[in-house]
Amino acid sequence: FVLPAIVALVLNVCIIRSIFQSKDLLRSSTYRYIANMVFSDLATGIIFTVLPFISSFPLPYVIADIICRTLSYVTGVTYMASILSLVAISVDRYQTIVKSLSTRYQSKKLIISKRVIVLIWLISITFSIPL
Repeated sequence: FVLPAIVALVLNVCIIRSIFQSKDLLRSSTYRYIANMVFSDLATGIIFTVLPFISSFPLPYVIADIICRTLSYVTGVTYMASILSLVAISVDRYQTIVKSLSTRYQSKKLIISKRVIVLIWLISITFSIPL
């Protein structure tokens, strides 16, 4: 798990860097959704890079149990945020094709994308809570 996680970390950092260096890309709702997905993938990569190191140390049962539950929860949150970001990209592309001539939709697209990204994380955090 460590080698793919390190490769994912490096590539996701490169993608984030290229998106934030270009001011034009930040004005696009699609690239905002992509950046959101990359952040969730980056968190997943960090988790799978740290997990083998944590599990290699002898820890008391209580601490190991807390770490295991926390990592499971965070993994669920990041996976769900990544999937919902893909859904948001798909809906955004669909709306762009269907409403391509609507100036009203185009002017509100960035505001909508900010709200959708917040909603993605709220849904991910809420629905990943263990029952």
